[in-house]
Order: sequence, then structure tokens, then C-alpha cells
Amino acid sequence: MSFLSQELEKQIIARLREKGLVFWLDREGLYSRFVDDLQQSHEEGRFFAPVVAFRGSFLETMLALEPYESGLDPTPLLVHLPGHTDVTVRRTPLLEAYKCGTRFERALETLVREVAAGRVSPEQTERYIGQGKGSLEEAEEWLAGLMDRNPVGLVAILQSMEPQWVLDGLVEAPNSEFSRRITGAEDLEALRQYLARHTGFSPEFLAFFLEGESSLTLRSLTEGWVGWLLCVEYVHDLGRPPSLPELQPLRGLSAPLRKACIDLVGHLRKRHVDAYRVYAMQTEGRLEAELNAGTAEELGKIDTFSREDTRLLEAALASLEEEHWAQALGWAASRLESPSVWLEKDLSRRQEWSLVRDAATLGLRAAGNRQPLQSVRNLEEALLSYTGVEGAHLVDRAHRHFEQERLQHLSPQIPHYPGLERAATLVRRRYREWLDDLTGAFSDLCAQEGFLPPAALQQRHLYEQVVHPLTQSAEARVAYFMVDALRFEMASELAERLEGQVHLKARFSELPSITSVGMNVLAPVCRDGSLTPDDRSFSGFRAGQYSVKNPQQRVRAMGDRSLERHAGSRRTPLLLSLAEVGNLTAEKLAKQVKGATLVVVHSREIDSSGEADVGPATFDRLIGQLRSAVHHLRNAGVEEFVLTADHGFLLLDDSREPFVYHSEAIDRRFILTDTPGIRS
Repeated sequence: MSFLSQELEKQIIARLREKGLVFWLDREGLYSRFVDDLQQSHEEGRFFAPVVAFRGSFLETMLALEPYESGLDPTPLLVHLPGHTDVTVRRTPLLEAYKCGTRFERALETLVREVAAGRVSPEQTERYIGQGKGSLEEAEEWLAGLMDRNPVGLVAILQSMEPQWVLDGLVEAPNSEFSRRITGAEDLEALRQYLARHTGFSPEFLAFFLEGESSLTLRSLTEGWVGWLLCVEYVHDLGRPPSLPELQPLRGLSAPLRKACIDLVGHLRKRHVDAYRVYAMQTEGRLEAELNAGTAEELGKIDTFSREDTRLLEAALASLEEEHWAQALGWAASRLESPSVWLEKDLSRRQEWSLVRDAATLGLRAAGNRQPLQSVRNLEEALLSYTGVEGAHLVDRAHRHFEQERLQHLSPQIPHYPGLERAATLVRRRYREWLDDLTGAFSDLCAQEGFLPPAALQQRHLYEQVVHPLTQSAEARVAYFMVDALRFEMASELAERLEGQVHLKARFSELPSITSVGMNVLAPVCRDGSLTPDDRSFSGFRAGQYSVKNPQQRVRAMGDRSLERHAGSRRTPLLLSLAEVGNLTAEKLAKQVKGATLVVVHSREIDSSGEADVGPATFDRLIGQLRSAVHHLRNAGVEEFVLTADHGFLLLDDSREPFVYHSEAIDRRFILTDTPGIRS
């Protein structure tokens, strides 16, 4: 059996094993003799699947199919239909059976290109195909006549080698055993012909790459061939025809040769990444005019050359300045999500793309959530508008991510610092405008509807409505996290990181939104829907005969409300800091938790880092610590968790305008005044 017949049988077997019933549509009837041989092979036990061949009579064919009708789909069966296509077979009595199977088609010229690749030169292959289709038998004779049946020397060695092995040997030269076998001009020519047969490597491209070098060496041949492979990938990833005349013929490379080149480039990137960078930079130096031509949008998804990534980054920065957020984000996402040897090697380039991604995300979120409270009618709708699945809180999250990235990576040392700094200034300004619109609209809504929402949305009722009922079970073990300054958007990100069933709900914080108010009302200090503050400084609230002003007094109030009737358990909740939960061993934490119906975890880390002006450097880590604390307590036996916060915060930057306070009694975060019209 010839190479063509062997490959064809291999493809047929693969399709039969995968699909079962296969209809071979042989439009020009080129494979009838081959199918007849397969049919005979099956009868003699040499081919595993039965073969039914249409030879002019639909009746005979349908009768031949009858034994297989009960299991047409699962049983491997080849049905050969010469003279038919997917269109014509639908007008035949075989349509019902045809719908149960899958079709197989193989153009002879495609088969010839697949099999000839690596055996004869591309020029010989295309010259033969250009003469007309002929028959399978004629193609087999043509290919057999060109094969060297008695190879000697390097030719014999090369015939037993895969192109990947040759690439490995050439890249590792002069230390590889293969490269040491190439000793003269005759061996170099044999190698060049081998590379041409397997990848289409043309003499014209080699001459262009060598730039007039008179003598061919193993090194120059290797550099030229690897340059060819890289250029094939580049040309076929490009969104336009190449401008360099020397690259234009690469567009016409046959599919098998093109695939061989691209597979070899992938192998080089994976196996010899340092060598890949060297060869790519060498090749890039010969393609300067090409790599600067056209537009960045025409470059493909693969950064074969470093200059491609640089041009796209420069275009992305221009898009940010023009506020084309989606375009910049698309480029950044594709670069960061797909593997690139340039980003892996150059950390600053990856950081630049991360900055572009986060700036574009923030710009896009702000632009897509303009005036989110424009059509809301009450506080409930305002809360939903902010906290919904695609709510305005995602703008605040994008802003935090951008500020985290900016703090870590935006420095004068990175190559494109000026452009990134301009983009950062612009996107901060757009966020500030969005934020001013949001807070102004919310202030107006509160002035119209009142500042106190329905009880189900009030922070003061959280303990009574959510935490207390959980503690009343005899077997209850509840962890109540009171996290200072955990914004809703941060809580939503934490919820995404937590495994298991998580319910995320929002409430309005008490006013003024300061720690001494928000933290203390998270304890049961509300009586008949009202709060009784100690004084005008809002340092605490009355809870019966004592004041609640600090963590110890909060857990006392919780114990009085929820744990008095729990026989055999602690009367006061166990109070732990977030740091204590994280630092205790699993054994010690389990001992601490044992017998505690309610564990109160107090955390000030987020608020403290913000106060110290190091928030963006720590926020993501602190969200991770909260997640770890939940898992740590769950492993210690805690079953129910409630995580809440006292208030949120704003990330301030140079884009804010100074606020002029009135002369009335003021605090850093609130004003006590009767003067109307103040908006904050």
C-alpha cells in the first residue's frame, strides 16, 4: 500500500472509530477502486469495519444496509457514495440513513499535499496538482517515482527524523549530536531540501534573510529557517496582507505546510524559550518596515515578535486617552490571558498591560453606569441600583482594583510611564465625576424621601433580625464578623471567593457613618426602632443600664440578648480579633470555640490601613485574610457565619476638590448644622 492509501485508510479508520456510521461523499468518484479494496479487506478480515459501496443502484445499496439498520449509529460502517455531495444525497432514498451518520470528504489535492509534505518539495507538489486531478492511482505513481529509495549519508538520517527533532538539534548546536553530523556543503544542501519539503522553506526567503551573505553555514541556515517559521506564523495571524514583498508568498503556503510551521514555532516557544527570543529579535531586525506598517488593529492575537506587542500597547494607551475603553480593554485582556514569551520575560511589560486593563475597566464601568440613580423613586430602589448584579458597586470595585494596581506598578521606571500617567489622571477624573453625580443624586433623594429607610434595610436591626435567630438553636455555633470599613463591593468580592452557600444582602449604614456609630449599632442597642446616643459626639449608645462603646460592651449586650437561656454554654460571646483567628493553630482555635454559641470576630485592619494611607496596598490581602478566617472557623466547628460592616469609605486622590466646611460644629466626616442645602 502506498503512502497516499495508508494516510487515507488512517483517516477513514479514525472517523469510523469516532463516529460509527460514516458516509463518504466522493463527488468525482476518485476513490472507488480504493473502497473496493477496503471492502475486500473487510471480507478477508483485514479491515475492521464493514463497507457498503453504492455502484449505481439505490435499491442494492439499501438492501446492503438492511442488516445494519437496527444499530446504524453505534456500529462502525462505511458507506461510499461516488458522484454525490451533501446536497445531492438529500434527494435520494438514502436520506434517512444519511441523517443518522456523519459525512466524510477528502479532495485528492488536499490528500496529496498532506502526504507529499516532507517527502517532496512544495514546488514539485504544486506543479503536479496544477496538471489536473488525475486519479488516486496516478498520484501514487507520481509520488513513488520521486521518492529516494536508497538514501545514504545525512539524507538517510533525515528520512528517519521528525522536524521537531531536527529543530531541537539545530537550536542546541554546536553541542548536539545531530549538528556534528553536518560537515560540508553537500550536507547543508540536503538539510535545506529537507526543511523545504517539510515546511516550504524557500530559497528566495533564505536569500532575503541572509541579506547578501555569499556562503551558507549551519548557523545562517538555522537562523534563516527559524525566521521562516516565525514569519509564517506572523503572516497567517496578520489581519491584512503583508507589505513586504518577501513575505507575500507565505500567504499561499498550503495548509499542511502552514500547520507544520506553526506547530514548530509552538514547540520552539515551549521547549527553547530563550532561543526563541533570540531568533525572534534577529528576525524582527529584518522586518522593521513590515512591523511598522498598517495599523495596530491589523496585528493578530499572537505576539510572534516583540514589536507587535509594543505597537499594540502604544495603541492601547492612545485608546485610553481617547476614552475608547472597550478597545483598550480588549487588547489588554487578550495579551494578559494568552501566553506570551514577551510578557513572561519582561515583568514591566506585564505590569503595563495590567495598568491598561484596570484603567480601561474603570473607564468602561463608569461610562456604562452613568447616573445610576437617575430613575429611582425611593431608597429601596437606590440600594438595588447600587448593589445589583450589574450595579454601580462594580464601578467602585474597578476603582479599587485600579488604585491597587497603580500603587504597585505605576512608577517612572516603566517604559511607557508618561502615557500611563496621563491615562491614570484621566480615568481618575472620570471616576470622580461619576462619584460626584452618584453622591449628589443620593443626597437629593434622601432630602426628598428622608434619611431613614424601612426597618428591613436599617443597620440597627441587623442583629435582631439576622444574628439573634441563628443563636437560638440548641446546637448553634455562629460566627459574627464585625469588619470596620468593609465596603459592599469588597464584600461582594469576598462572597465570590468563599465556597459554599453564600447570601449577600445590603443595608444602609446609620448616620453619621462613623465607626463609633456603625460598630455599636451592630450590637442589640435598638429599642422599639430607636437609638439613644450617649452624647453629641456619638461615642456610643445606651443598652438598658449601661452604654455600648467598645468591643467588650458590644459582646456583653449580645450575651444579654441571646445567650441567657443557653444551658451549659457561655453566657458571653467569645470575642476574637481577626489576627487571633488567623494566628491560632487549628487545635487551639477548636478549644476556644468549643462551648461558644456565638463567636464575635472584630476586625479593624481595613479601616486602619485606610487611615494610614496604605489601603490600596493591603485591601486585597485583607479580603484574603477574611476568607481564610471563615475557613479556619468552619474547620473548628462553626456552622453559621454573618459578616457585616459599620460603614464604607471613599478612596481619595488628587482629583478631588477641597471642601469648605461651614462654621458650625464639625467632625471630619459629618457636620451638625441647621443650615439647609449642604451636600457632601
